[in-house]
Amino acid sequence: MRPARAGVVALLPIVLIAVVACTPRTAHPGTAGADPTTTAPPLAFVERIGTQLNVDGKPWQFIGYNLPCANPFVMDEAQLGHYLDVIQQDSGANVIRAWMFQTNGGPGNWGPFDRLITALKARGMRVVATLTNEWNGGCDAGAGPEKTVDWYQAGYRTPDVGHALSYRDYVVEMAKHFANEPTIALWQLVNEAQANTKDPSGQLRCSSEDNQAGEQALRAFADDVTGAIKAVDPHHLVNLGTLGGDECGIVGAAAYQYVHDGLLDACEFHDYGHSAIALPGGNDLLADRIQQCAKLPHGPKPLFVGESGIQGNVQPDGGPPSCTPWPTCSPFELSPDTLTRRASFFAAKIKAAFGAGAVGYILWVKSPFYSPNTDIYSIGDDDPTVSAMKSAAAGL
Repeated sequence: MRPARAGVVALLPIVLIAVVACTPRTAHPGTAGADPTTTAPPLAFVERIGTQLNVDGKPWQFIGYNLPCANPFVMDEAQLGHYLDVIQQDSGANVIRAWMFQTNGGPGNWGPFDRLITALKARGMRVVATLTNEWNGGCDAGAGPEKTVDWYQAGYRTPDVGHALSYRDYVVEMAKHFANEPTIALWQLVNEAQANTKDPSGQLRCSSEDNQAGEQALRAFADDVTGAIKAVDPHHLVNLGTLGGDECGIVGAAAYQYVHDGLLDACEFHDYGHSAIALPGGNDLLADRIQQCAKLPHGPKPLFVGESGIQGNVQPDGGPPSCTPWPTCSPFELSPDTLTRRASFFAAKIKAAFGAGAVGYILWVKSPFYSPNTDIYSIGDDDPTVSAMKSAAAGL
């Protein structure tokens, strides 16, 4: 989801609107998906070799779209097959990033997840499987607007409001169920993990001391859960799932590297707010994070862009700088010129990210449940960004 970087007060509207943006409309009609037993050759597991990902001993890179919330799980087989066919054929996508939250399936309800894996496998595609959300109520359960340092210290070991299993127990069951399924590219522990402290008044804060506490909590959480996954599932890579910027617990190079230097296999960045800049640079931005992940004290790791969003009404300077009111981003309107401009910005960003060493790039957002009327970041089937993405995918 689009992050708010200006402070704690801006966080609450994002959470509230995220629920609205996930309300489905009628999905594209489509034909039934291809036969998974005959369409695509068997996949091999994704492996990590330094800053690269490998499959069958060859470098592997990925590109695709976010399909968040319950979107893939409320489609029937034909609708899901149609969606995947469209993004694979028209955009060159070889992955989606899907939110495989306890709210959407899991122990006692494997059907939604198994159906998604079957459809992807039929097409030789993979999924970055995200296991919970930082933003409670943003398409998952949990009390309060977001997770705080307390949750990363201990709360993940007890069931959240609305969940039968603790997060840790749920993740272990997911890892067991899919341990031998290479269609999962990697496990992502949290969407946009950060560890703010809640003060006595209930406000969120992140002083330097809070950042240090968050750093320790995120590292311990990541190592514990990654270890639990790998104990039952030695095949899959694991990623924490941060925005990668200046969020609490990873502010500054030292904190970012400490959090990612343990058992995790990959780093991540979400690129918003720098639409006209191909490779955002500066403290805690994409260029920095790629280098920091490549120079971890205990060895280099790959980094991917898990979300990159550019508003469809983007202006030549990359504005509007913020999306107000969400999600329409007034006062600019969509036009063929703004959509073409966005495609050009995306093409430059994808080229620059891969050129700098990123191993994957996933755009926000393309889904039959989103449209420019509900999310100014959405990408339609005939959007110029589709062609730009296909050209980028052809170069991988």
